[in-house]
Amino acid sequence: MTWGYSQETCPHSETRQVWVEEEDAWSGEDISHWEDKWESWDVDIDIHRFKCTRCGRIGYYSGAARAFYEDGKRSPGIRGLE
Repeated sequence: MTWGYSQETCPHSETRQVWVEEEDAWSGEDISHWEDKWESWDVDIDIHRFKCTRCGRIGYYSGAARAFYEDGKRSPGIRGLE
């Protein structure tokens, strides 16, 4: 599922407001408030790669990982890319 985003327009994350219930430990007063919460839509799919759950974009943690998965170029000494 791509959630209606293209890889060119997807922000790959979102910031939304959440209500945080809190009590002042000293006075017992309610100090609940709204906070911004940032959330990434990227998840790890295997070693050295991640994928956006909204648009399907595949990303790499390094240039060596990109070369391995896209061109088959091995990188001796880098676990998983040898």
